[in-house]
Amino acid sequence: MPQDSPFNVRGARNIPCETVPGKRAPTVKLCESDEPYLPLNDGYNWKGDPNATVPGLGSGQDIPQTWQTMLLPPGS
Repeated sequence: MPQDSPFNVRGARNIPCETVPGKRAPTVKLCESDEPYLPLNDGYNWKGDPNATVPGLGSGQDIPQTWQTMLLPPGS
């Protein structure tokens, strides 16, 4: 996910570097290196229905319909 992405993510990805003013990076190692931040994907990796209102479209996962089905492992 690019550093200037409008999407929220968990974890550190765009923290200001303490030792290098003006640079932002997810780790100290990247802060102190000369290489720029390089995302691992093309940016938009959302798949399926983000609201989970329609089961199985694009995501390949069904939505449990009852609390009993959530207690069982998948496929049982």
